[in-house]
Amino acid sequence: MAWLRLLAWISWSSVLLGLVESYGYGWSAALIWAPLYNVLTARAAR
Repeated sequence: MAWLRLLAWISWSSVLLGLVESYGYGWSAALIWAPLYNVLTARAAR
């Protein structure tokens, strides 16, 4: 019951916005860290 009162202000639009933002942040992190990891491991292998 406490969860219902605590989360009563969340609407479906805010849930959808959170999902879209999480997806976007995940892709931005992948686009930054994956190439950086590949460059650093290629340098370490030399």
